[in-house]
Amino acid sequence: MYLIRKPAQSSVRFSFNSAKRFYSDVKITPEVRKVKPRWFYATDIPNTKPFGIEYQLKKRPTKFLPFTSSDSDRIEEAFIKFQAKLPESRRFVNVHEDGMFSVDLMNRILKPAYWEGLTYEVRRGVWFLDDNLPLPDLLSEQIEEYYAKYRPDYFLGKDMENRKHSLPGIKLKSEKELYTLYSKKYLGGPRKWPYKEFDDLSEVPKTLHFKSENEALLINEGKLLPDMIVESFKGYSSIFGMYSIKRGYEKKKNLADENTNKKSETPSNSAISHKIEKIGEELELDELSSDINVKLQQIIEKDYSNETVKIENSKDREIDHLVLCVHGIGQSLSSKSTSINFAHDCNHLRKLLKEEFIKKSSYFVPLAYGREAGKEEKLKNCKVQVLPIIWRYDIDFGLDKLYEEFDSNGDYRLPRLSDININSVTPLRNIAADVVLDVLLFYEPKFHAKILESVIKSANKIYDKYLENHPNFKGKVSILGHSLGSAITLDILSQQPDTIPKGKDFNPQKHLKFDVENFFAIGSPNGVFKFIKRENIHPRRMRENRSGNAPEAGVVYPKVENLYNIFYATDLVAYRIEPIIHSSMNRVKPKQYHSLPEDNMITNKLKDISKASTGLLSNSVVKKIVSNTTGWKDLKVPDPTEAFKEIETSVHASEHVKELMFGLNKNGRVDYMLPQSMFDIDMISAIGSHVQYFEDADVADFLLSELWKKPPATRKKDLIGVLADQQEEDEHPKSESQAGQGERH
Repeated sequence: MYLIRKPAQSSVRFSFNSAKRFYSDVKITPEVRKVKPRWFYATDIPNTKPFGIEYQLKKRPTKFLPFTSSDSDRIEEAFIKFQAKLPESRRFVNVHEDGMFSVDLMNRILKPAYWEGLTYEVRRGVWFLDDNLPLPDLLSEQIEEYYAKYRPDYFLGKDMENRKHSLPGIKLKSEKELYTLYSKKYLGGPRKWPYKEFDDLSEVPKTLHFKSENEALLINEGKLLPDMIVESFKGYSSIFGMYSIKRGYEKKKNLADENTNKKSETPSNSAISHKIEKIGEELELDELSSDINVKLQQIIEKDYSNETVKIENSKDREIDHLVLCVHGIGQSLSSKSTSINFAHDCNHLRKLLKEEFIKKSSYFVPLAYGREAGKEEKLKNCKVQVLPIIWRYDIDFGLDKLYEEFDSNGDYRLPRLSDININSVTPLRNIAADVVLDVLLFYEPKFHAKILESVIKSANKIYDKYLENHPNFKGKVSILGHSLGSAITLDILSQQPDTIPKGKDFNPQKHLKFDVENFFAIGSPNGVFKFIKRENIHPRRMRENRSGNAPEAGVVYPKVENLYNIFYATDLVAYRIEPIIHSSMNRVKPKQYHSLPEDNMITNKLKDISKASTGLLSNSVVKKIVSNTTGWKDLKVPDPTEAFKEIETSVHASEHVKELMFGLNKNGRVDYMLPQSMFDIDMISAIGSHVQYFEDADVADFLLSELWKKPPATRKKDLIGVLADQQEEDEHPKSESQAGQGERH
């Protein structure tokens, strides 16, 4: 927002007529004492919120964190070039972990580099208030100009302290007045002061008194104080309309904030969830929403800090896998509640991938580095990057949506959705409507096309931006789709041509600019969606093998090397896909994913099953539920525990079924069930499991494993799994005609 003007020349002639001690015609030739600026960003009050959210900026932020020294130096270097308008100058500087955020030097804000999000004020710290709080830039810049003109570094420096110089009081314009002048000159016209609450520091003109070569006082204009008080005022506090300021950043006094940008101190998500549940028990609905917003706003703000895995903070770390994540239902809720924020989920997953790679390096390093793994012990870069695709805000539909359709009388033919809502439970219905609306939109042809276009446009934009920031990237691209996002992704991949069109043949509304190596569908309703539409899912190469390349009716062929369907047994939104690929796969249970142990664990954690009584474990109903739904995490029990153990074997299947399964996934399996505690089967867990994937270390481990895992070398490909009970198989007996056809789906 602010452009600092060039300081006055260092060689100036002075005539201090108003000074107590008169010195005329003093020639100063040394340069102004230099100070190294330190850049800061606000953390408490955003400048703006995205996507048309009703947000009013009321007051100035008061909490600032310093950028890391390396980030600050790069911002300053870019800023000097930007000020000088050099050919190589640039307006945006990527900062923080992996360059996920960007400093806009023109508007002086910090914002996400690859997605729309909150923006925060950025300051160039030269003059500081108490506790290393940087002065607002327009005010600091004005003081620095007078510093260069009146040279307190010379007259009030140690070399001349015996001569007892003093400098006159200097009238300053208020920051509010300077903002109007600046916006008129640089922003195309005068703009109103953006803050609604009164701020004494920014809105009241000040008189500046230099006290030493690096200290000064700001006194409210019109405030009459005896000279004795002004002369003798020392210390580092601001009282009675007087502000003590200091030139230069003192790193030693700010070590806590310095360390914040060097190590991860993110609170436990489980602890946060527990607190929220406790709040929910004590507060009413509206109070709960407000309190959760405040607490989770603080969590989301941590995304803007540099908190991360300490050993991995490189801006240009080598990346071999770029994972683009597509959100699911209910993202429009984030316009009302900060607790639902997909960008935050992706930030958390990115950090979790790094942490898991370190914790389980003995397993992941050989996968990621191959032969290099034995040459260096400190291979700690997981080489995976995660970026969110936020699509919902491009779709013009909500509770207040009005169709531009009229009856013969000129009245609107249809009401708003909010007009047909039942008022008795409006808050709950509004939340439900925001979620259900996204699913309804997906099945309305007009909005379905817009949704796909929005995701494709966002994906291509992020891909271009990433290549711009990392021109040496030669890795693979994968897509992770959560919930409805997985259905959107499947439709997009199914409509992609076999090769990426070039030139005029490329349609930016339909075509991706990159090939997709892996598609991870998590918490996905694709199974039931395709069932309703009577569609099978087959590998792309089987479409190519058909004569004339004509697709078979009732079949979709996603253009992707590997398709994964990942879910919890308790996720109410998730459905299997393998029986949609071929109906005979209903007799094979989903592939069970088993948690990986951490390196160097002294003792294993207590097993969930140890909390259960023998009577419960021996219950036939419980054994039936457990044995036919999921694999339980870290399970060790005595007899009757045999019911919980499942042995995978080679599953008999026709060559056609094998071709289908291995054509869609290098492992020959598509459905993967994540482990859960056996006591997670309740309604709370059923709801929560749909949104906890991004917080689960097992999900991170699964992604890391499959991104690096190579296809089996042997030509013999067997389907490996656990057969369902014969009773279950008999529930869907084949007709005689089906049996004779030999599984042709």
